[in-house]
Amino acid sequence: MAALVKPGTPPQVAYMLSKRLMNAYACQLAVELGKKKVRVNAVLPGSTDTGMKDEFAEMAGGLENMIRFAGKAGRLATSEEVAMPIVFLGSDMAKFVSGEELIVDFCDNAMKKTGLKPEICGAPAL
Repeated sequence: MAALVKPGTPPQVAYMLSKRLMNAYACQLAVELGKKKVRVNAVLPGSTDTGMKDEFAEMAGGLENMIRFAGKAGRLATSEEVAMPIVFLGSDMAKFVSGEELIVDFCDNAMKKTGLKPEICGAPAL
């Protein structure tokens, strides 16, 4: 990771790059492990009220900005709201789901894809 990010790069860019690399790795694992009937999926949560909230709020220019950019919910997701789709993916209801990137962000990414919301760091929507 360090070899891909130049010194002085804003931390948001490094964070976004690390997430994208993990998504690519999850896809690679899904293909490789699919032969053994092992399912691999990735959950891509939006802004969530976790222990990292203060760090993300600082990057966004304050908690109010973070919430404003969080999507149509007008609030941060709870950990439980992000965990429920993970439970689904681990259940028999999703036994034919593998190689997916499940976005859990109350339409934030959809707003970016449709041009209703600009991408903060200039990276394209997933």
